[in-house]
Amino acid sequence: MRQFTSTICGAGCSLLLLALPAHALPEFQNAAAQPEIPRAHPPVSTADMTLFELIAGGIAEHRKQPEFAFEAFFDAAKKTRSAQVAAMAWRAAITARNPEGVVRAAKLWIDIDKSAELPYHSVLADAVERGSAPEVDALLVRMNETLGKNAKSKPGDWLARALQPFTQPMQAPSALIVRAAEPWVQKFNSNPQVLINYAQLLQRGGRPAEGCSAAQLAVRAAPNDSDVMGKAADVCWNFNADLTFRMLSQFLDRHPQDSFIRLVVGRVEQRRGQRATALKNLDLAVKHSPKNPKILYGAGQLAMECQDPVRAEKHFNGYIDAIRQENEDIDLSRSEVWLLLGNAALEQHALERAADYYAELLGGPYAAQAKIREAICLADLHRLDEALAVLKEAREELSLDAPALYSAEASLLIEAGRNREAHEFLEEAVKAYPTEPEIRYEAAMAAEAAAESEVAIGHLEALLAMNPEHVQANNALGYLLADRGERLDEARLHLEKAYRAAPLDPYILDSMGWLAYREGRYRSAIEFVRASLKRRYDPESALHLVEILCTSGRKSEAESILEESLKRGADPKKAEALARRFELRLPTASSTAP
Repeated sequence: MRQFTSTICGAGCSLLLLALPAHALPEFQNAAAQPEIPRAHPPVSTADMTLFELIAGGIAEHRKQPEFAFEAFFDAAKKTRSAQVAAMAWRAAITARNPEGVVRAAKLWIDIDKSAELPYHSVLADAVERGSAPEVDALLVRMNETLGKNAKSKPGDWLARALQPFTQPMQAPSALIVRAAEPWVQKFNSNPQVLINYAQLLQRGGRPAEGCSAAQLAVRAAPNDSDVMGKAADVCWNFNADLTFRMLSQFLDRHPQDSFIRLVVGRVEQRRGQRATALKNLDLAVKHSPKNPKILYGAGQLAMECQDPVRAEKHFNGYIDAIRQENEDIDLSRSEVWLLLGNAALEQHALERAADYYAELLGGPYAAQAKIREAICLADLHRLDEALAVLKEAREELSLDAPALYSAEASLLIEAGRNREAHEFLEEAVKAYPTEPEIRYEAAMAAEAAAESEVAIGHLEALLAMNPEHVQANNALGYLLADRGERLDEARLHLEKAYRAAPLDPYILDSMGWLAYREGRYRSAIEFVRASLKRRYDPESALHLVEILCTSGRKSEAESILEESLKRGADPKKAEALARRFELRLPTASSTAP
């Protein structure tokens, strides 16, 4: 520890203090320097350990180790009672995707500064998620008392902001927050932002009529506010499309050049199946606001909805140009727009261009998804080694998404026929992430592809020990046991559990059929596999059906299905082996040509 501290306070100190915001260390400014601190170091007036925690936290942030940064900043905030440092801990916990840490930091932040608004939102979300009605009610009272006194805000603005996170389309809002907010909405019923956010909660909570009524009240309270109008249209659309269209048309009559509402009308027209009219409104919106980043971004989204990737790519690039004209130094490396641009290029089969767009997205919640898509594009361009290098680098840079990136890398190896390499690669991944369910599952599939059935079964058993309800693991283990003709009673337990969870899954139906075949129940086996093929035609399942029919003495049917399976991509070697085994007539090459 002594050597590490010396290293930080030598060459690393100045780098780290640059990484920390200047306002984060108010206690350390304008104080007498201590004799043991180097001459060039900023003066401090707090214990060396607290300074060390701040420095260590900043280094951890710089090295993209947010969990360590959170712990360091949190400890420092408790000692310094600094709201700024508590906010740094809160942000680090969010970056680390540590919900418990977010709540701990938020509560400390509020304890230090009762007027700070953001931490209240985290604590409120936690109370709602836990279903604690008394806590939610008490928090809303406290927020009104502490945040409602802001003279610069309208009455109820704090409530509008508090409800905003619950209106996001991630999941249906809890009935608890809707119930708890109701008396406060009545209190601030002249605030359009309160009304529209509450309308969104009602609509997404399964109360569309009440949601639309609240949305109309919001529009009456702010008849010329395009943002309120746009949200109201979204709330009312599924409840009353005609009413929604009238509301939008009346707004455009008053504000014919409002580009935002033009885009909303375009989206409504697209939902009505009027693609040409939707695109006409899109073009008018851009014409009226050709340099507005928000409009250009929305135009790109609408173009994608209208299945016009050329327009979408043009407007998303226009958005980037407009943003950079406003601030040429802006960092867009975390912007979702690169993912959208990549998708638009991919829709045009422009793999090289799509890969270049995806490569621009380096951080944020969509970075891993972009890296995986970039790698797939490169692999499709026959540049597999580059694709694997992209995923390897991403695993190092995006450590929180490493399991998904491992899975993607293994999938590319398997698709390239490098089964043994994929198997060995995922064995290393299991050592790095022994409790990650999807890594275990992918390792099992790779082991099976590499003819290591025992290893595959071991991984699946370990996964089911962690999560006995894992549907695909139950299916895979049941199938492997049935395929080997071993432990059929156990195979049935696993497959029946998977079947109860997903009775229409074609792969599970095929597995159930294969188990029935191994048990000698040929009629049931045929029914299950035929049902699987109806849901999704898979050549491997078709070959299963060929074997079952042959064993049942129905060779003519089997030959017909074998011929079809070869036309639809069955492995010729497996088909030929099956034909020899059951003395079936193989179709000629010309009869199987597509």
